Amino acid sequence: GKTTLVEAVAKSTGALLFNLSVANTMSTMTEKGGATKLMHMVFTVAKEPAMQPCVIYIDDVELICASTGKKKVVNDGPPRFKKDLPTYINSLTPDDAVVVIGCSRKPWDGETKSLKQCFARNLYLPYPKYGSLVMLWTDTLNSILQPAGKELPAEFDISSLAHISVGYSAGSVVRAIRATMTERRIERLDKVPLREGEFIQGLSRMPRTYNDNNKQFRSFTDTITDLESTRKSVAAIISGEGGGKDKKGKKGGKKKKK
Repeated sequence: GKTTLVEAVAKSTGALLFNLSVANTMSTMTEKGGATKLMHMVFTVAKEPAMQPCVIYIDDVELICASTGKKKVVNDGPPRFKKDLPTYINSLTPDDAVVVIGCSRKPWDGETKSLKQCFARNLYLPYPKYGSLVMLWTDTLNSILQPAGKELPAEFDISSLAHISVGYSAGSVVRAIRATMTERRIERLDKVPLREGEFIQGLSRMPRTYNDNNKQFRSFTDTITDLESTRKSVAAIISGEGGGKDKKGKKGGKKKKK
């Protein structure tokens, strides 16, 4: 879902997409200076007017912005980017048609201060609900079947699949569908009709989000946006309204010594 949204942003704006996600850059992180060179090269190319507009995409950004404890220098792994990333992002000017987008499945694993230094805005993408899942299942299956000249059976129960996939990300659902709808399975559709139960195994292998995770997402969102402190300030103001004068102005308070 998140990656698809980033790709949609790049396509709709006609932007060049640079993928600096951890999964794509792990090989450079094992070499001395490799991470720094890659970061420098991507931002240098992105700032060239002839290459703009550009989108620099970083998935699993919490691994880069992870807390390193008392260590000031990190010699290996994704946190190698941590020191350089804010510097390169801040080097972008309003005239640069470049946007940096970071995505995370577990943002609370990252250091809040570091995330704030890198990203000025935060967008919470909730997991799809039943209505969205019905559309997702239908569109994804049709996109696989129609090019092969096949159609989704009229009696196929999309509703039940949407219900059992609540709590899964859009990406997990799509991967489960594609893992089930292999070329061999599509070829055998004329002999063996598609059944809803075939997708259960693929879906069960995907990570699922539970209520505890949703609470963590909401708590992190409140912290990163300073919404939590704002709520506390508002609550303090409301609780103080109608309370009359403070202690110094109350009648019957301590008398001043003569």
